[in-house]
Amino acid sequence: MREAFVKRRDQLPGLLNSRGLTGVGVEVGVQRGAYSETILAGSRLAELILVDPWREFADYQDIANVAQAAHDRILVEARTRLGRFGRRANFLRTTSLEGATEIVDQNVASRRPPPATAAVVTLPSGIALTSDAKVWQCAAGGTVASAVPYAM
Repeated sequence: MREAFVKRRDQLPGLLNSRGLTGVGVEVGVQRGAYSETILAGSRLAELILVDPWREFADYQDIANVAQAAHDRILVEARTRLGRFGRRANFLRTTSLEGATEIVDQNVASRRPPPATAAVVTLPSGIALTSDAKVWQCAAGGTVASAVPYAM
């Protein structure tokens, strides 16, 4: 497995293409799907698994943690935005850690190889970035690319 860190999120599709990664990718933290659209439009991935709970958490302080009704609208927006990619956009409505476990379990059960790449995109919390990246390193058999979407 090779690690890759890109300075800007829009660099990830080029990285994937330069490494010949055309299988299944994972994006963690999708929200409205704007970055998912960039990945799908710019890469040759066959499928992008979009991991996001799209739900409100009572004990989680973050600007993206909004009321459940807002999460429901955001999910509809993401599905609409990514609809043009058809089955290449695969929504998995769960947390990052639950999603990694589910993908590993599905791969073991079906004897499929792990995703070719996991694009771990998260808020600039050192703890969240580190713990999620470690879990996805285990879940992904290929490249783990980490892009922090906000200046730290």
